[in-house]
Amino acid sequence: MKAAIINIGNELLDGKIRNGNAEFIMNELATIGVSVERQMVVIDDEVEIINALDINRDKDLILTTGGLGTTDDDKTRETVEKYLDDNKIEHQMIFMKNTKGYFDGVFYKYGKAGIMIFPGPPREMNTMLRNNLNLLIDKQAVSIRKTYRLAFLTEWDTHERLRNNQVSTKDVNTFVDSDGSVYLKLYMEDKSQEALDKAYIEVDNKIKQTLGPLIYANEDISRERHLINTLIDKNYSLACAESYTGGKIISSLIEIPDASKVIEEAFITYSNEAKNEILNVSIEDIDRYGVVSKEICHAMLKGLYEHSQADVCIATTGYAGPTGDVGSIYLGIRYKDVNYIFRHYMKHSRRWIMNKSKNLAIDYTYLIINDLLDAASDKIEMELIKINEDN
Repeated sequence: MKAAIINIGNELLDGKIRNGNAEFIMNELATIGVSVERQMVVIDDEVEIINALDINRDKDLILTTGGLGTTDDDKTRETVEKYLDDNKIEHQMIFMKNTKGYFDGVFYKYGKAGIMIFPGPPREMNTMLRNNLNLLIDKQAVSIRKTYRLAFLTEWDTHERLRNNQVSTKDVNTFVDSDGSVYLKLYMEDKSQEALDKAYIEVDNKIKQTLGPLIYANEDISRERHLINTLIDKNYSLACAESYTGGKIISSLIEIPDASKVIEEAFITYSNEAKNEILNVSIEDIDRYGVVSKEICHAMLKGLYEHSQADVCIATTGYAGPTGDVGSIYLGIRYKDVNYIFRHYMKHSRRWIMNKSKNLAIDYTYLIINDLLDAASDKIEMELIKINEDN
């Protein structure tokens, strides 16, 4: 099924309001195999709306947002109905209840799908769309939906790996969260359950072969929530000592309910003096090796463990910019008396480096405590130094 989105509203064209509705709609439609081929923004004007509808008359489904209300410039519903009447398009009206606001949406059903009109406020539109996606699903077909949440990979890298292993974008779409987290949405349907099951097993196996241990969950769950759940299940405690990441790792984990069950303590040891006073990192070693080095990362982990006795310790030291060897970072994780120190070099902005490092810290921790690091080593590029404290 091919779709078009028409976002209606004068305020969307003055550059002051981000049009997040289109992004949300495209992501949701992809979960049921509907691809968006065109997106438009028009002012709340009868002529402009009719022109937009006419331009998209070749699409199976048209979705509009905005222009539902009581003011004089709310013209969407009456204009859509005028368009249908003028073009003698017979249709069925299905009202879509607005559980978050006052004005219901309407699905004008004809052909393969029809026209769906939604309110503009995202809180109202998002809920309404999700509650009514079932209206677009072929009742004569059987379907399968599945989510794959991924560690480490970028959108481009994920897409290329799937393409090289002949996983069709017809069945699987790639998305990115606001923090750069990548996830896949699989949607398949068929008239036959037997045929669907066979096709699904083939695609699912290809995805698992391609991505393997980098798939950390098959549900819509953040890496932070998943790590907290895993730590709770294993009855592990966690401590952090962050330098250039400035508390980004621990703050993202503390946002998760139940984090208090596993987080022992955390420190922002930004200065050399803080590393020395809190973690007992030698100033002489900092002068000898440099504060951004595997030796200092190791010393931070050792000092953090001695201070906290946590089952899992995370430490970071690096240059996020704008000065120093920007993008040079060391990320350390201590688990079962082994220090895993990862070296990365990132050529991006300060904010990007800090956020990427937060994601890496959580992803590496997930692999290590689940004994998956070796299995993942052939699927990701990493420079790893392991130091066993027993030696």
